Amino acid sequence: MESFFASIKISSGEELLCVVTETNLENDYIKIRFPIEIEEIEIPGIVHGLKIKYWLKTSKTDDFLISGENIIALTEIHGEAIEFYKDSLYKLETGDTEVKRKHRSYPEGRVSIDKDMGLLSSIEDARTLLELLFLEDSYDKEDSKDSK
Repeated sequence: MESFFASIKISSGEELLCVVTETNLENDYIKIRFPIEIEEIEIPGIVHGLKIKYWLKTSKTDDFLISGENIIALTEIHGEAIEFYKDSLYKLETGDTEVKRKHRSYPEGRVSIDKDMGLLSSIEDARTLLELLFLEDSYDKEDSKDSK
């Protein structure tokens, strides 16, 4: 059997991304390698994303057996999901929060967003800018009332 990248939902509720290296239907188990747990997080109105972490934090091995009775769903993943898995595994192993990519191709008209583009700032910088805009708008309204 050829190994493949997979997403697995297990009966404990955890969702794993991993490499499936072996499936054994006779003994009802699968063998996985480098599993990471993903958890959806949402703070209403602020952020929506995925939290990644090692599945078994104190384990000294990279290979695990999961009994078939503990598997709710298993599906092969492709494309961007594989890239997400590889990037996440790299981040967990190195502690690096930024993955260095080779030239990534984006759909037409889309570019990656970064701090140099001016779309990201600290809360304090954003607050200062908004206060300046508010004050400027207030002065403009007062000037227009005075000229009448």
